[in-house]
Amino acid sequence: MRVAAQVTRVPVVAMYLIQGDRARLAAFVGPTDPAAVVPVARVKASRPRVAVTSANNIPSEFALLSGDRYSWLAVIPLGAGSVQRGALVLADTNNHGEADALHEPLKDVRALLEEAIDRADDVQARELPGALRPVPAGGRHGRDSVTGLPLRSFALAEAERLIERAEILGGSFVVVMVEIDRFRRINESLGSAAGDAILRQVAERLRQAGSEGDFVARRSGDEFVVIAQDRGASGALLVHGLRATFDDSFSYQSHEIRMTATIGYAVFPAHGADANILMRNADIALAKAKQRGGDHTVEFEPSLEAAVRDRSEMEHDLRTALRDRQLSLHYQPKHIIEHRLLCGAEALVRWSHPRHGPISPMRFIPVAEETGIINPLGAWCLTEACRQRRRWADQGIEMGPLSVNVSAVQFARADFVSSVRRVMLETKIEPAWLELELTESVVMDDVQRAVERLTELRKLGIRISVDDFGTGYSSLAYLSRLPVDVLKIDRTFVRDLDAEGIKGVQANAIARTVSFLGQALNLEVLAEGVETELQLERLAEADCDAVQGYLFSKPLPAAEAEAYFRAHQR
Repeated sequence: MRVAAQVTRVPVVAMYLIQGDRARLAAFVGPTDPAAVVPVARVKASRPRVAVTSANNIPSEFALLSGDRYSWLAVIPLGAGSVQRGALVLADTNNHGEADALHEPLKDVRALLEEAIDRADDVQARELPGALRPVPAGGRHGRDSVTGLPLRSFALAEAERLIERAEILGGSFVVVMVEIDRFRRINESLGSAAGDAILRQVAERLRQAGSEGDFVARRSGDEFVVIAQDRGASGALLVHGLRATFDDSFSYQSHEIRMTATIGYAVFPAHGADANILMRNADIALAKAKQRGGDHTVEFEPSLEAAVRDRSEMEHDLRTALRDRQLSLHYQPKHIIEHRLLCGAEALVRWSHPRHGPISPMRFIPVAEETGIINPLGAWCLTEACRQRRRWADQGIEMGPLSVNVSAVQFARADFVSSVRRVMLETKIEPAWLELELTESVVMDDVQRAVERLTELRKLGIRISVDDFGTGYSSLAYLSRLPVDVLKIDRTFVRDLDAEGIKGVQANAIARTVSFLGQALNLEVLAEGVETELQLERLAEADCDAVQGYLFSKPLPAAEAEAYFRAHQR
């Protein structure tokens, strides 16, 4: 179910088993508890179906998840023979539009179900309309409708064939998982037709990169499997040839599109003598490569298994933490340099694990972003921060705007602006009290989309801050177009302001340059991570406007932050 949630990028997946006239919840993943028992009619189906909410028509199926604002719900029936025995239910708050747009990800889920229950011949996930069910090798079907490549089931069969061959003739081969980086952005910016065109080009290049007898399959929406036979070259060399296929840009109509890929691979027999194990180990390597960011390659090694187990445990514990309210917000004050007056605060999420104690955001935020947990986590942070700011205002505390961090995953969602608007209405927060912080890399990743989305947010009256400024590659021409209010000098520069030698010279030059740029663009400049009086003095000399850091206060729990704000308010 966790994999199904990742394939479709939804927060809730539940399994129901039919017992008489009732359907009982067998298991689920997600931050919301679905209904334990529902009438069987709500999960009864002869084939997969999708229900999408509208303002005046809420399908009865949504009672499975009452109490939450879900935009769509999919029911995939499971049967033994001709009798339905249960159903897999997927739900999301994001509006995916028409049901047809969900065909491909739901087809992937169906294939996952088939693989999971492959040994039970009398059980199957029923066919999606128009979907092709894999047939034995050599048949006419079993090919992806977009790329013409074999479907994922054939990759396992090919690995098993090569293992049997190696037992007689010897030799080795490499199982390679290739994932296109940021592929969703193509569909969002240019449409699904562009995405399909890119997929076909990737498929053709992967086919051409190999030698005769190599095998290429489409694994899921943006993933491919390549099985390359060893012809005297190392696994690394074979994979290097696949990576080179992304060196040249791809094209769609008049667009030239640069794409990169993340790759993980495993070698037979060094990394496993069983096809399933090889596939799993290549997946583990891919997961590790994704943790390092896009455009990376990782070869499997045994130590990765422990890392994957730890990451899987953290993912599970983080979902539990969100459900059981183990998370909290701390608040770090901001001060104007000139008079050291309080001018706002930043809300920072903290996690106190019941067994392991405090866990650094540097550890759990990347996991949340990779697994999609960042969406409900970010929504909770924004809502809790707005509620707290409203409470302080009602108590007469004047502490300036409260800033909340926004991840790249959240910002990319089509419903992000509407979700912010909804939280503002629910919490009755004044727009001027809220500031959203986005990193420079998020803003510059897709400038046109960023301009449009930030403009919508600014129309709501919200302040916008560019965090970690100076660590990326901002174009001044683009920066002048961005509707933002604050530039934050990254702490990596601030910590060197009082350093000796070239480091100190460079850090002070950057502080002066960013401050000058802010003044030229009529933006406020704030430095984070200020810990010494000398750093504060250097920032004042550079004409920086405001600061935050341990020199004034560490991030404080709500009660301590309230006392601090009362003592330092204007």
